[in-house]
Amino acid sequence: SPLWMHAGRPPSSRRRGGLLITLCLLTVARTVTTGPRAACAHRPLRLGQHGAKPRARLAMASSERAFEARALVAAIQASPGEGKAWMKLATLARRERDLGAAERVLLAAVKTQPKNELLLQALADTLCEGAQYARARAGYKRALAANASLGSAYHAWGRMEAALGNIETAKGLYEQGVIRGLPSPNHRLTHALAVLLDGTLSETDRAREMLVKNLKLEPTNPQLYHALGLLEANAGNEVLARFHLQRAVAIASPNALPKYGAEKARAFALTLPRTAGVVGDGRQGGQPFWQAAHALARLEYKTNRDASREICQRAIDFSGGATAAVQLWQFWAHLEENDGDLKACTRVYKRATKQHPTDIVLWLQWAAMEERAGDLQAAGALYRLAIDADVTNADSYIRHAKLLLAEVGGPARQQFESFDDVARREKAVDAAREVFSRGARECGKECSGARANPANMRRMSKLLTDWAVVEWKAGDHVQARVLFTRAVSLAPREQIGWALQLYGRFEADVGSQLVARHLFARAVNADRYDGSLWRFWAELEGAANEPTLASQLTSLAAAQDATRTLLYRRSERSADGGPPGSTRYG
Repeated sequence: SPLWMHAGRPPSSRRRGGLLITLCLLTVARTVTTGPRAACAHRPLRLGQHGAKPRARLAMASSERAFEARALVAAIQASPGEGKAWMKLATLARRERDLGAAERVLLAAVKTQPKNELLLQALADTLCEGAQYARARAGYKRALAANASLGSAYHAWGRMEAALGNIETAKGLYEQGVIRGLPSPNHRLTHALAVLLDGTLSETDRAREMLVKNLKLEPTNPQLYHALGLLEANAGNEVLARFHLQRAVAIASPNALPKYGAEKARAFALTLPRTAGVVGDGRQGGQPFWQAAHALARLEYKTNRDASREICQRAIDFSGGATAAVQLWQFWAHLEENDGDLKACTRVYKRATKQHPTDIVLWLQWAAMEERAGDLQAAGALYRLAIDADVTNADSYIRHAKLLLAEVGGPARQQFESFDDVARREKAVDAAREVFSRGARECGKECSGARANPANMRRMSKLLTDWAVVEWKAGDHVQARVLFTRAVSLAPREQIGWALQLYGRFEADVGSQLVARHLFARAVNADRYDGSLWRFWAELEGAANEPTLASQLTSLAAAQDATRTLLYRRSERSADGGPPGSTRYG
């Protein structure tokens, strides 16, 4: 909308500025009210026995979002200097996966309150989520210029730099934030710094010393106990790890389960195997409980699977359907599958999806379990349920299409040519093509305009690439080339090399050697730390009678294989960084 282009500009008059902000807010309210999730409220979810309740909950959520958006618009119109209303409206837009709308709301908010450090940090967080890392850095700098002691800004900025591979920069930000917070250090920053020291820099002793010191200042912080427990588990000290994780679970219990009261929560904590009955002071949220319970269950799994199973079961039964319990459901199901009890595994997934019918990961993992067990018909039904639960999730379409191909001969990339029955092969390809087509149509809506955030584009690029491979093996080279081109155009920075590699292999296979060499040159520019790209390019140059260049490329491939991680983690190398949370090179 052209209105967004004016939302952040200084108004020529008070009246015009108020009008622009009003129109901007109304547009955001309309986006939040009629976004893809709101639209899902009116779309039937064919979830069998789980269908009615999810539809009612989605419709209620849509109505609540509409009411909240209108209330926030009215509040900001009445008082444009009210930072909380701006923040809540931006949060609504982010919940609808519209980072563009959230960014523009925050830009308008910052125009009205240029010294509000929380709004400045929220803007930087939104830019970081949208992979605009240079602008995000500038935003964090502005937030810290407004308040040099803002611990959350140091934490968010440091986390971004760590994800981009700038480990020393992240370490410096965490340390600066801790120093700025003295004499009462920010325990969230201490936790992040300790995790970085132990997990990435292998400075375990310093990390342990830091956590123990901070636990003396705040002995009822479950996150610090959780981090210390994981540190000891990684160091092989299982007794100490179990002790710290048990305390984390016990401390966080009354805060994660407030409706039962402190006494019942204490009793619950005591029912866990060998758990100390320590109760916290109520200042922590519920997430540390689930993190610690999951870590404790994983630790017990190594030596006592019954104890691990009991932790999962008791915590989940006591949870009352908390969303954060999904990770425990997943771990419990994997435990039963690894023990070979597929019936118990199926019962766990049935209970989990009944409590969390819109959690796509649960549906996909259940389908994958059925696929591994050989029940392809049940797996296909579950993939369809996953698609119905969220029609914009590309992973569901990809897995369903691959299953359709596997039913008649195996995954498309590996066993496509082994189909014996031509009619069955063509039928499977047509069915997979239909699934891919629907996925591209539905997911494409999330990759256009303001909703084109990196996560949506990454999944869409993966879907198009897999579809292109199917068309390639089916012999439709024109369609494959169109899909590869579209996939490369949508791929975010960390995925371009992978997409170009497949595109190049396709062109080499169909005889377009010159195009293939060009595509691999682009691929190594996008991801120069992947030795396989250099190696395949060397093979193409050797086939093109360029032995000198081929030899140089082979040497570069060996060098990249040997130094990939170190090169990626070199400080201040942010230009080629991956996405937040990426562990591709780490």
